[in-house]
Amino acid sequence: MSTKIASDRKMRVEEILAAFGMKAGGTVTGVAYGGAFHDDASGPLVETRDPSTGDVLAHVRTASPDDCRRAVTEAQEAFSRWRQVPAPHRGEIVRRLGDGFRARKEELARLISLENGKILSEARGEVQEVIDICDLAVGQSRQLFGREIASERRDHRLVEQWHPLGAVGIISAFNFPVAVPGWGWALALVCGDTIVWKPSSLTPLISIAAQQIFHQVTAGTEAERVFSLVIGGGSSIGEALLADERVPLIQATGSCALGERVSVAMAKRSGRAILELGGNNAVIVLADADLKLALRAVVFGTVGTAGQRCTSTRRLILQRPIAKRFLEQVVAAYKTIGIGDPLDDSTLMGPLVSRSAVDDYRQGLAEMQRQGGRLVYGGWRRRSPSTTRCRRALAAAFSRPTSRPRSGGSRPSAPTAASQTSTPARRAPRSAARSAAKRPPVADARPDPTPGRATCAGRHARSTTGVSCRLPKG
Repeated sequence: MSTKIASDRKMRVEEILAAFGMKAGGTVTGVAYGGAFHDDASGPLVETRDPSTGDVLAHVRTASPDDCRRAVTEAQEAFSRWRQVPAPHRGEIVRRLGDGFRARKEELARLISLENGKILSEARGEVQEVIDICDLAVGQSRQLFGREIASERRDHRLVEQWHPLGAVGIISAFNFPVAVPGWGWALALVCGDTIVWKPSSLTPLISIAAQQIFHQVTAGTEAERVFSLVIGGGSSIGEALLADERVPLIQATGSCALGERVSVAMAKRSGRAILELGGNNAVIVLADADLKLALRAVVFGTVGTAGQRCTSTRRLILQRPIAKRFLEQVVAAYKTIGIGDPLDDSTLMGPLVSRSAVDDYRQGLAEMQRQGGRLVYGGWRRRSPSTTRCRRALAAAFSRPTSRPRSGGSRPSAPTAASQTSTPARRAPRSAARSAAKRPPVADARPDPTPGRATCAGRHARSTTGVSCRLPKG
């Protein structure tokens, strides 16, 4: 990296962080509750790095289990008051929160690109998702309906009434650091719940910036103390949230292994879980398909967010007559993808989020080739004039078709007898046992799924109130 390029990027980083009162290389606290940040957080000090360069962006004071318990206590006390606020008034607060994110959209998008590595157009779209869910939630605040049911007793009627749950826990992942938690807190707030948020330790500055917006909008209102933030590791803070019986519901985003842990822990204490977990997604292209349309869908599905979405395309299942031609088109499209600085509007693909993600990717390529896959394109580490950090190279692996399963009843090497597969390489294939052994009991909500397993998901039946409301007992 030339001295001028390095100097220009340093200035850009300082400008992005300064928009939220942070200094490059400085120290910030990742604990907030009661409407204020707390500098006395007693968890370990962690670094957050720029995935494009590997440079340290800042140091973050994280939460300890004691900090987490204090945050839950504060959220529970705030809940006793917040639940009494009329739902339309709660919706008005959420409307103002949407306006707060709208006013800071560009600043927050640039911070997402800096710390997450997501390109600017995607980062802007992510902030817009927060704004949109706030708009939706405002309408929902006037639609918390209950049914009226005929009674067998004269002059009586039965009325269904939805009540808020309490202090809701949100465990979110790095790949959508504001959008996915926003889907939870916007609806939970209009239902009358309060929030305890444990974001990914890979993107702490983004969550701190969002918490600043929460404080700015709610200061002096009835919602002033409804948001709590506890940045910390999954094995400590995630487990503390799961174990705290004052948290009746956990919304968690991450791997299937994480989802299993959350489900078991919450079920043991009759709590509830809303889960958005990993996927092993395939695109099936038939011989009579519109190949131009299919190509656009496949390239976006593989390249978007550098392949780090739960919805990222991991496999192609191609009908034989078009398999060779379509694979050639995919490779040609890959060669046109601009990989570079995510803060540059001309970039179409940024870096993977961390060094370990790069290592997982390389291990995945090695494992696929060990199993007989052939590397068609890419797979190397790339350096660009604007960065010194290795970027995720575009790659595809090609597995030979087979007309029958392997002996012993194991899986066939291709999905059907008359198909070929073209698989844009993703993270390392791991067995469930290996994944569980390498992860702490509750991971930092990384959306790296266990390949070969179905997407897991948990949802409540009622979209309006099921997120965070319940029927009263009796």
